[in-house]
Amino acid sequence: MSRSLFLLAAASLLGGLLTTTPARAQSTTKGGMGTTYGFQPKSRNPVEVGLVRWGRDFEAAQRASQSSGKPLLVLFQEVPGCEGCQKFGREVLSHPLIVEAIEDEFEPVLVFNNRSTGSDAALMKRFGERAWNYQVVRFMDASANDLIPRQEQVWTTPRVAARMVAALTAAERPVPKYLETVAVTADPKSLGRAAFAMSCFWTGEYELGAIPGVVATEAGWGEGREVTLVVFDQKPTNLAKVT
Repeated sequence: MSRSLFLLAAASLLGGLLTTTPARAQSTTKGGMGTTYGFQPKSRNPVEVGLVRWGRDFEAAQRASQSSGKPLLVLFQEVPGCEGCQKFGREVLSHPLIVEAIEDEFEPVLVFNNRSTGSDAALMKRFGERAWNYQVVRFMDASANDLIPRQEQVWTTPRVAARMVAALTAAERPVPKYLETVAVTADPKSLGRAAFAMSCFWTGEYELGAIPGVVATEAGWGEGREVTLVVFDQKPTNLAKVT
C-alpha cells in the first residue's frame, strides 16, 4: 500500500472517520443502474448506496468473479430508503478506504430490496432476503455461495471492514493492510498504544511500522525529543514485541 493510503488509514484510526475521497483511477463506465454490469457513475448514485461503482447484473458479476477470483460483495439496500439507510450510504459506503477496498478487492453488486418485480425481486427471493429490511451486505463466491454467514445490523464502518477481511480470508485472497487497519477498530479494546523516543522519527515510523500487528504510526515531538506513536493490535502483537 502506498504511504498516502497508509496515512489515510492512520488518520481514520486516530482521528475519526474520513469524509473525503482520495484521487484514484476511474473505471470506464459501461452502463448505468439498469441491467448491464457496467459501473454506476458515482455522481448518479442514490445517497443510500454511497460512492461505490455498483454492478447491477448478478450473473455478469458471477462471471467476472470466476475470471478475476475476487469474491462478490452484494448489497441489498432500500432505495429510496429511511434515514438509517441514507446514513449508511453517506458514512460507511462513502468512506474512502471502504470504497477503495470494495472496488479493488470485490465484484460489487447492488440489489434494491424494495422492488416487487424484475431482477431485484427475483434475487431477493433466490437468496431469502426480506423486503424493506434496511441494508444487508453479503459476501459470496462465484457460485453464489456465502463465504461467511449472513449477518444483519452490521451498520458501522469498522464492522463492515471486519466482515470484508473475514470474507477475503475465507476466499483465500490477500487482505490489504489499510483494510485491516479500519477493521481492527471494530474492537477498540484490542488496540494498544505506545510512544517511543527515536533518534529520527521517520526511521521510527519505518521500522516500527514494519512489525506485524502494528496498524498505525505517527511521528511527532514529546518533551523536546522526536517520538513515534505506535498503535498496535494486541491480539497478534504485544508491547514486548514492539519494543
